[in-house]
Amino acid sequence: SSWSESVADGQIVTRYVLDGKGRVDIQYLDPYSGETANRKERVYPGTLVEVEGEATLVWDVDNDKVGMIVLTPEFEEGGKLILVAGFLVALIAGLVAGTGG
Repeated sequence: SSWSESVADGQIVTRYVLDGKGRVDIQYLDPYSGETANRKERVYPGTLVEVEGEATLVWDVDNDKVGMIVLTPEFEEGGKLILVAGFLVALIAGLVAGTGG
């Protein structure tokens, strides 16, 4: 499945892929040529996407059954980011400890 979102001129948008895989197509106005340009990127868990200025982000999920979790700035409010970061550190430490024997 896919969805899109718009970024207003002068706005900075940050997105963090927590889970899932896919692609994001960033359609923006090139400041040097003045023409519309595209930047396509593969996204995986841990990918940080930052866009500044007028643009459209078109997200496409690789596997509809698995989906994709994309965090927005509102997620960062209330210390939730610290909770998720702590969880990820604990998960990675557990995986490393489990494979280290």
